[in-house]
Amino acid sequence: MYTLFFFLFSSFLFAQPRGEKIKSLRTFRKGKPLELPIVFLNKNKSRKITIDFDVQSNEYPQLAIVFKFCDENWIPYNNAFLQNFGKDISTNLEFTKLPVTITRADYHFTGSYPNREVTFPFPGKWKYLITSEYDTSRVFAVGYFYVVRSLLNIESKIKKATIEGAISDNSELDRAFEIRTNFRIPPQLDPQRIKFVEIVPNQRIFNPYLIKPETTANKYFEWNGTNDFTFVIKDIQPGNEYRIIDFRNSKRFYGDNIFNYFNFPHVSRFYDFGKPDLNGGELLSNFNDEYSDYYDVPFELRLPDNFNKRVFLVGSFNNWKADPSFEMENENGLYSKVIELKRGRYDFQFVTSADTAYYPSELNWIELEGNFWETTNVYNIFIHYDSPERGGYDEIIGFSKIKSPGKWND
Repeated sequence: MYTLFFFLFSSFLFAQPRGEKIKSLRTFRKGKPLELPIVFLNKNKSRKITIDFDVQSNEYPQLAIVFKFCDENWIPYNNAFLQNFGKDISTNLEFTKLPVTITRADYHFTGSYPNREVTFPFPGKWKYLITSEYDTSRVFAVGYFYVVRSLLNIESKIKKATIEGAISDNSELDRAFEIRTNFRIPPQLDPQRIKFVEIVPNQRIFNPYLIKPETTANKYFEWNGTNDFTFVIKDIQPGNEYRIIDFRNSKRFYGDNIFNYFNFPHVSRFYDFGKPDLNGGELLSNFNDEYSDYYDVPFELRLPDNFNKRVFLVGSFNNWKADPSFEMENENGLYSKVIELKRGRYDFQFVTSADTAYYPSELNWIELEGNFWETTNVYNIFIHYDSPERGGYDEIIGFSKIKSPGKWND
């Protein structure tokens, strides 16, 4: 009886949910932490991404990373022919214990993929789930990356423009960039299956510009009837350089001084051009640094009392998403939000919305930040193709990027 009791008691303890919490999750091209995470299937390109995060846990983490092939909307395919069975999960992850001075995290993980355990055979959009090793339905965090099969020679050009058909009270709102993307598809591809061109500004993977075959005044494509395409977009608002928060210096920022130093309100920058940024990226202190802890960092924004829109804090720390959990609280024109951040340097900005839906679809990225032709941005350009193989899927057949120069020779 005692043996049975011990067995049941041990099973009960083993079945208890563990308390792992993923922090500072980053995904980037291996060796290039400020670039979009892209795996190139071509041998002459970079072929790995790095996944990097901390874990808060009282015990050694028992985690796995499950990889999912997705459609153009980041939704995993259910098609059995698009599953990568046997090569879609990374287990037995090895973690490094963080210094004892780190109080809000305990372990660190860094891994590069693909490897012997995991492969990415299909070009397109992928996501990964950090899960319990014993129950992959328990998801602790999600990351995103691209896999590209480069079949095209792409030529892109950027120039200053004005949004056609726009009638704004302030002409600064009408400032725009025009990007023209030219390419020729190889003979083995069907030109009728070119779906669209996707342009991701900096790190904003959830707010891309899409140029589809449907023609509008500011977005259209040209096709010579055979293999040559030109996709044009004329209404990319350049915005402003991002705001920056940097508390890597442990001698200047320590203890409560973190909170006290940043506890002052920002204001609108509509007419103020910002300083050079990381193009939407972040730089974190080394995980082995004894001062590389987490801190409660306040963000405050002072606006006129009659300003009645919602304000969201977006940045490198939340994938540039206007998530309701990052909506700022308004008290008589003082908008505030406190978030936990690891010691580092982060790009961020404030986004407004008059949309009352829980997840707003109408966002204004420049109302509080300004719109300047002198802004330097990186535009990542993906060519999407409707592949008929394996039951059909969204294939990325080409990638290029172009950077706005900042200083123009008019």
